[in-house]
Amino acid sequence: MKVNVIGGVSDSGRISIESDLFISTARINRHGDIVQETKRKSPFRVFLSKCSRFPIPRLVSVALQMLGNSKDLLSSVGGFAFIYIVVFLVGKYIPRKPLLPLNSWYGDLLFASFSIIFFLLYARFFVAKYHAAEHMAINSYEKTGSVDIDDIRKGKRIDIYCGGRFVFPMILMVILLNALNLDSAIAYIIGLGCIFEIDSRVIKWSRIPVFAQASWLLQKYVTTQKPGAQELLVAQRALQGLVAAHEELGRESSKS
Repeated sequence: MKVNVIGGVSDSGRISIESDLFISTARINRHGDIVQETKRKSPFRVFLSKCSRFPIPRLVSVALQMLGNSKDLLSSVGGFAFIYIVVFLVGKYIPRKPLLPLNSWYGDLLFASFSIIFFLLYARFFVAKYHAAEHMAINSYEKTGSVDIDDIRKGKRIDIYCGGRFVFPMILMVILLNALNLDSAIAYIIGLGCIFEIDSRVIKWSRIPVFAQASWLLQKYVTTQKPGAQELLVAQRALQGLVAAHEELGRESSKS
């Protein structure tokens, strides 16, 4: 039985691939070995992953799923803490005059640009190869149903449905809100919610040519790079763990 893979997440030395029931994570430990673990989703998370059928805002669903995953929650809190500290230091130690008043809309835009560039550089130099291996493993499995490393190596590293498709809509949102003097936290949350809702209920951003091309360029040159043997093996272990979990579940169901 072929597993319904619904997505994946990559970080430096780590790849997670998930289905509607399980999340399989493979990572490089401190000794340089690949370790893998599979966790079954709670009924609440299974419900949230299918909430597109229900009138639950996508942003709320994502936030609730993160609350159900301590690692996602901690990484998100850490990211927001980093941004807050940078904002504090900029406001405290960088003079506001005369060249660039940081309390103006273009000062906020400068900070937003700095944040985006920082995360893109991190993705390019620390995550890109693992990100590409994740895409290749999922693409290969969806086409062939195989977890063989040679098949994974033939998979596509650029995925039109990658989360990177949200980057340019978010940049436009920041520019628009700042230009309209609507740069409050509530405005950003509402704007982010609208971006997710358009993608999940109206039209995928990746189906709009300009955003599709921007996402393709972003993945080709920044967020994915040709993976090496190690990254491919990590992706393979994550995929194997997911498939094995569903096979075990199938055997248990056939016995009962």
